Amino acid sequence: MLTDLLVKEDGVGAVRPPSRRVLVAEDSPITHDLLKLLLNQRGLEVDIATDGLEALEALRTNSYDVALLDFHLPQMDGLQVAATIKAEAHGRRVPRLIAITADPEGLLSNGTNCENFDRILPKPLDITEVGRVVEEQAGLADQHSAAISTTQFSQLEALSSPSPSVLEALRQGCLAWPDDLETTPLSTRAEQAALGDPRFDAIVVKRPMSANALATIWQHKALFALPVIDLTGSLGTMADLDASKLKAHETDRIARLISRFKEGRARLHRDILLSDELADRLLGRIFVSGRGLSAILDPASRACVSYNVALEANEVAGQADGLFNRGLLKREFVERFQVCARCDSERLHVRNGCPKCRSSNLREEKYLRHFRCGFQGARSDFRRGLQLICPKCQQELTEFGTDYEQTLTMSICQTCGQADAKPVIGMVCLDCNA
Repeated sequence: MLTDLLVKEDGVGAVRPPSRRVLVAEDSPITHDLLKLLLNQRGLEVDIATDGLEALEALRTNSYDVALLDFHLPQMDGLQVAATIKAEAHGRRVPRLIAITADPEGLLSNGTNCENFDRILPKPLDITEVGRVVEEQAGLADQHSAAISTTQFSQLEALSSPSPSVLEALRQGCLAWPDDLETTPLSTRAEQAALGDPRFDAIVVKRPMSANALATIWQHKALFALPVIDLTGSLGTMADLDASKLKAHETDRIARLISRFKEGRARLHRDILLSDELADRLLGRIFVSGRGLSAILDPASRACVSYNVALEANEVAGQADGLFNRGLLKREFVERFQVCARCDSERLHVRNGCPKCRSSNLREEKYLRHFRCGFQGARSDFRRGLQLICPKCQQELTEFGTDYEQTLTMSICQTCGQADAKPVIGMVCLDCNA
């Protein structure tokens, strides 16, 4: 968020720090109103979520310093929200997570998942303690972000070290992303570059960027028609050339790439080059680059797929479908996915579950049949210390094949006690928990 990065000056020139932003996920109106009032009085910006799904969506969409999550939230409990947002981070900043609960024992019994919380505050809440802890955790969030930024910069210096000859080859005729864009309006530079101005031949990415950050390329006329050269080694297939490891004798690859794109732009109709339609720009990009859309499996993406352009996967797929329907693209099979009926996510967790209550908390147990009385049951029903005793006739079973036999293996639900020979196969959406 912009408010997280800027400071404001008041009328006398004093500088005020940016306000902290806090998410309160609590289903009790009285409690969340009280917390909002308390935190607002301390100068904190507060958003409210009343159930787990709403909290998760807020954490995915916005940037927070601290999130207060009630343990027993409707739709999705606080443990699940914390575990999900941590699992989806992939290097992205995650707020400090504080659990608020009247059931601390129940929370702590979840040994693994409760470790996703940075602090636990028991109910009834001590208002003074809540304010102190939130401000303390917000301060730790700042320290953590600074440490991550320093580490990432050091890793980039170590892993991405283009040779001086490569840097010299890129010094002239390129838009340095994002540095050069701060001095000249983006649309002006983009159109100059794509329309043949010899000063601009490529986009050179000098800092690690996400697909969302690079997607601004598609929001401006003609910028899509320039090759993307990556000096960070972090863009993968989104870049036309990874120049982070190029050697001195390989600089001709840069010249060949720029020449190919120049030739493609010269042949591309001006109406496509300057079109306001994303579908036209995507088609123009395919033509100018001389390579089709390629999909690769990407577990970090919500769609489980990434494409070789700097756009979110679902956006690419939607535009490509439209171009296919117009007869301008052809389809090639890559992979088949099951899709969540609620949110269209392809990130589904497949597991065996109880046919009665749908829980995946199952254990397998062998079933035995006593020949003499015909009783059949779980092996644990027969177990008496080191002996096997029939629960029906109380006779000891001593010899397999003579006294008893094993009939089958059953799945026992640890949640509801249901026993079945075959559990059902179910799927849980990792994005909306359907």
